[in-house]
Formats: sequence, structure tokens, C-alpha cells
Amino acid sequence: MSSAIDSKFKPVVVSAQEAAALRKKLGIRDRFFMFTGSFDQRKNHEGLIRAFAALPAKLRRDFQLVMVGNGWDGAYNHLHAIGESVGLKREDMIFPGHVSDLELLQLYNQCTLFVFPSLREGFGLPVLEAMASGAVAIGSNVTSIPEVIGCVEALFDPTSIEAIRDKIVE
Repeated sequence: MSSAIDSKFKPVVVSAQEAAALRKKLGIRDRFFMFTGSFDQRKNHEGLIRAFAALPAKLRRDFQLVMVGNGWDGAYNHLHAIGESVGLKREDMIFPGHVSDLELLQLYNQCTLFVFPSLREGFGLPVLEAMASGAVAIGSNVTSIPEVIGCVEALFDPTSIEAIRDKIVE
């Protein structure tokens, strides 16, 4: 692993009690897909939300989308409105804001899939943290992300809702 990430990012055992407590605190029902990062447009939250909404109905019903990071009410409300415009309910998308380092590590270790749809990235530290923590990760096929992920089969075109959706399904 790269020395670019803190050694705390590693696979850990999250007890059933710890997992249940964190899910309850954040409003996570059970299984979830995860994104973490800032809330600027280059991160492509809208594309991820639209792709999530476009998943086959059964798969979509079984998961929530958890987007961790320091956002603000205006950003969250805007993204909820986008989700609602494509048929998602508010509880389908969780915006927990800032979480502690321990909670972030537990989320990485519990998520079914980490999705990083960024349009432009300097390095892509969140995807590296997720992978170091043992999360299955997919991401954009642009800028530095292919180098970080290191697996062409885990990449998608971030400008295509269908490509993001299809990679999540895969």
C-alpha cells in the first residue's frame, strides 16, 4: 500500500453491536454503497445518485447510498431534490456529514461497495483508504483514479449514468 494513507486504514472486525449502533446513529438500515469526499461538483454526486436510482428495482430496494463528507444543508437538500426527482426517497440517501476516524474505518469495513465517481481528482485518497480498509471499490476511469485502483475492470466512465450503474450491478 502507498505511504499516502494513514496506517489506521485496514480491515478490522466490526462487532455486530458496533455495526448496529453506528447504523442506528446514521440512519442506515442494513446494506449500503458508500462514497466519501468533499461536496464540490467535480466529485459527481449527482451522477452517482442518478446511477443509484437507475439500478434494477430489487437491487435498489436492498441498499442505501451513504455519502460521507463535510457538506452543508444546502448541498444535502440539493442532492436530496435530485434523488427525489429520479424516484428516490430521502431515506435512500444518507448524508452523515463528518464522521470520526473510527466511524469512517467502520463504514469502509461494512460497506458492500465503495463508489468513487469523481470527474477530476488530484490523487483520489478516499478510494485508496477504502481499498486499504478491505472495501471493494470501483471508480472513474479518468485522472489519477485508474492508477490508484489499479484494475481496469473496476473502472467506469463518470460522465455516463449507465456506465456507473452497470459497474455497480457488476
